[in-house]
Amino acid sequence: RSSDRGNHFAAPQTLAQGQVGRPYVVLERSHVYVLWSRTQESADLWLAHAKLDDEGFGPATPIGISGGAGLEYSLAAQANRLVVAWSDPEQQAVFIEQSHDRGETFEPPIRVDDASASAIRAPSVQLFRNGRVALSWVGELGNPPMSHVLVDWTRKGDGFGTDLDLGTGTQTGLALEVASSRRLRHILRVAADKLLVTTIQDDDKGEPSVTSAEVLDEANEANPR
Repeated sequence: RSSDRGNHFAAPQTLAQGQVGRPYVVLERSHVYVLWSRTQESADLWLAHAKLDDEGFGPATPIGISGGAGLEYSLAAQANRLVVAWSDPEQQAVFIEQSHDRGETFEPPIRVDDASASAIRAPSVQLFRNGRVALSWVGELGNPPMSHVLVDWTRKGDGFGTDLDLGTGTQTGLALEVASSRRLRHILRVAADKLLVTTIQDDDKGEPSVTSAEVLDEANEANPR
């Protein structure tokens, strides 16, 4: 860690050893969270938390999430609240689990997807300013199956709605951006090597309005569709 904009770094701290999956780091004001999996025949998720002015990270704690060795995950933080999203290849589903005490305890998991897709992976979770949860992921749809990017978010009453299919494509774990209290920006790579930015806005009845624009190089202009 560095407290002087990267000019100097403290000595590294070992958080886990052995077969460790990809770490996911989130900075929320003066708090740092690190999420990772321990991978063997199965996988589980672990979380470590530190304040920037503390000596270092406290002991890592298991979140109580387990899945197959292909477990993928994402993390969002807002004040005392944490939302962990993960895709389980064995159940072919995507879940979230929430904490309201900076990861000390977690609520029971909630399945988000509508079970319409297979091979679910690459979850990306974010929080709206007003506390609503947005989640996107990749799943296989159609015959023959093709990779589609799907998205859902909490409506009034904190419940998720129907999965919204944004079309064929793939995404990374950092693909989803919440731009304001009622708008999503979603960046995805689709067929023919096109990069699309999809903007989603829902009205008071929860009906989504979706627009997409292609991202081109400096010599071209994006054409909304």
